[in-house]
Amino acid sequence: MVKIYIDTNIFLDFYQSGKDRLGVFREIHEQYKHIVLAEQTIDEFLRNRISRLKILKKAIQDTSSGYKIYETALIRELPNFDEWRSARDNVGSIAKELVQALEKWIDHTEDDPVLIEFNQLRKSCEVLNTTSSCYERAMRRKALGQPPTSHKKDTIGDQLIWETLLDGVHEDLIIVTRDHTFSEHQPILKKEFAKIQSILNKRELLLVTGSLNQAFESIGEHVPNIEASEKFAEEAKEIFVSYNRNEDFDKIMKMLWKKMSQNDGGICPKCHVGELLPTGFEGSDGDEAGWLYCGNCGYENLD
Repeated sequence: MVKIYIDTNIFLDFYQSGKDRLGVFREIHEQYKHIVLAEQTIDEFLRNRISRLKILKKAIQDTSSGYKIYETALIRELPNFDEWRSARDNVGSIAKELVQALEKWIDHTEDDPVLIEFNQLRKSCEVLNTTSSCYERAMRRKALGQPPTSHKKDTIGDQLIWETLLDGVHEDLIIVTRDHTFSEHQPILKKEFAKIQSILNKRELLLVTGSLNQAFESIGEHVPNIEASEKFAEEAKEIFVSYNRNEDFDKIMKMLWKKMSQNDGGICPKCHVGELLPTGFEGSDGDEAGWLYCGNCGYENLD
């Protein structure tokens, strides 16, 4: 049976994607027999979920506080002013309730819907423990600069995960990650994965991809929620590309708002098209894992 390893950055996306990611999570769980997790991945997710929730909290606070207009005595006499003030107060009240809900998820893990789904998956799928030998080999790999290598000099998260996969996966493997240190060194990793094996157990690293849908399609599994979610991201990207080609502005905006009407958040505040995704993530980085990146326009939220 082909095993699929899903990296930490993919799981953390569930806190900020604009599509129905809980539906996607449940679809992943349906394929639990194929899924393999590293103990390091679980630790990274549990450690960095808090930073993601804090980012969501700050985003709500920032956007809700932006409902202000230039106010004078004359403007206060306008017929719609009271209506605007009531709407402003209502927005502030709702935003406060949303922030309180996120704070509750931080302090009470049993209320966090993403964490609930993640815990259900980890109980069902195969989990590879971090061994002392894996740790020693990861340290050696880091010292020698062998891939997968991370930009940070003081962490070995990627190396430890790879050593755990080398040690614990005895079937063919697919890796789902947006971590470039895996994708850019795919030929080297494929050769190493095939080489380190028993005589009676041949195996192959079949694919390194950032697409869950591609991973499941490659083993013949249909995942409609995952497919729809990733299709939305591609369509939104094409809208932005069309805009950069200087096509008819009204046409582009109609396409944009049509797509945004199907979305429920997570849209880039700069280009208003791209879906915000994590970047610069390395599992041992703590709060830095909260960086958000728009793949369409390059906007980064480093808060």
